Amino acid sequence: MRALRVGFPPYANVAPLVRFLRPEGFSVVHAPPTALNAWLLEGKLDLSLASSYAYLRHQEALGLLPDFSVAVLGPVYSVNLFHRPPLRDLKRVALTTESATSVALLKLLLEEQGVYPHYQEARGGLELLSAYDGVLLIGDQAIQAYAALLPGLPETPHALPTHLGGVQVTDLSVLWFQKTRLPFVFAVWAYRKENPPPKALVRALRRARREAWPG
Repeated sequence: MRALRVGFPPYANVAPLVRFLRPEGFSVVHAPPTALNAWLLEGKLDLSLASSYAYLRHQEALGLLPDFSVAVLGPVYSVNLFHRPPLRDLKRVALTTESATSVALLKLLLEEQGVYPHYQEARGGLELLSAYDGVLLIGDQAIQAYAALLPGLPETPHALPTHLGGVQVTDLSVLWFQKTRLPFVFAVWAYRKENPPPKALVRALRRARREAWPG
């Protein structure tokens, strides 16, 4: 009997959970969110963090754990649109290939402002700003790109600048909160309905969450 496979994106925000998750009868698989979504639907993963966009599109096939998610109320600092012109003047935007949810969120937020740029998937970082008005980055890449623009370490994360060296950094979760006053759910723990995870695995995840973020 094969070990159960649990999917995690390779990002810092889930590293504490992975650190305290004791692999008892299951193995951890790391991949970008778009790959995790596909593998989950194909039955190659037994339980995985899945983008909320993918879950909503395939909720007839997927179940979810009700008390787990990757959600934020306000700034998240890891889902950023880096751009030179103001949002209203965006003409060409490079999109990350790692997240369907972030892409859908960006398009929705810009459409709400009457902005309809040309979108193109592209691999890379801030160097893409030489060819595009904006570039959407997520996860560790977004954090590292932002950190590279900072002239120094800020005194507090509550007062981080958003205009740096001619580049504006727009946190999509901030735009969402300003519009709705609600948290945004980027990912959920999902599984195929015909193959729910065993209780021991769910208990292990909950234990790891308590140990990773006590209190």
